[in-house]
Amino acid sequence: NISSMHIEEALRLLPGVADVAVSGLPGRMGDDDIKACIVETEPGTLSAAGVFEFLRDKIAYFAIPRYVHIHESLPTNAMHRVMKDRLRAEGVPDGCWDLEELGLVVPRDERRGASKSESTSNGSTVAEPAPVTSA
Repeated sequence: NISSMHIEEALRLLPGVADVAVSGLPGRMGDDDIKACIVETEPGTLSAAGVFEFLRDKIAYFAIPRYVHIHESLPTNAMHRVMKDRLRAEGVPDGCWDLEELGLVVPRDERRGASKSESTSNGSTVAEPAPVTSA
């Protein structure tokens, strides 16, 4: 489980972000993909690469949203709470940045906790065995 609140807190630290809401969308592989809906302080302030680079050192690689959609405002109810169900219902609209499709992903060897690996003759990788220690 990934906390949307944790991702939202990180994104609120990004200069140019006025408001943000994070939710999950059904993904192609069965798990949910993460979508961040952002309201900019000034239109055109943010870029897909800028959002990605900011988040890659702030949160775990698997918590970086796949989709980032810039909104003029976020839908809220009478209690001024963001209506995330509406944001989920819009899916992936035109103009939504797909960071994965743009090649903005953390390479496997740079992920936190990644084990050292070596390439095999067919290009796949195999994790090195853990060192053996004697008592």
